[in-house]
Amino acid sequence: MNPAINYRQASPAAFGAMVALEQFVRASGLEAPLVELVRIRASQINQCAFCIDLHATEARAAGESERRIVA
Repeated sequence: MNPAINYRQASPAAFGAMVALEQFVRASGLEAPLVELVRIRASQINQCAFCIDLHATEARAAGESERRIVA
């Protein structure tokens, strides 16, 4: 198993952009369940099972319905 990539070290500029995007999304006023649904979809496109599970869990915690998570 390969160790996880340290994104901050590998590309500080890209990491900074990711942090700025996260701050923007949090300040946007979008509802947390909607943000998690978008993250689930991005994870599906990227085919990352770990991220799908993570964001589905976060969506449930934010009050999203199971039906919308699995649809």
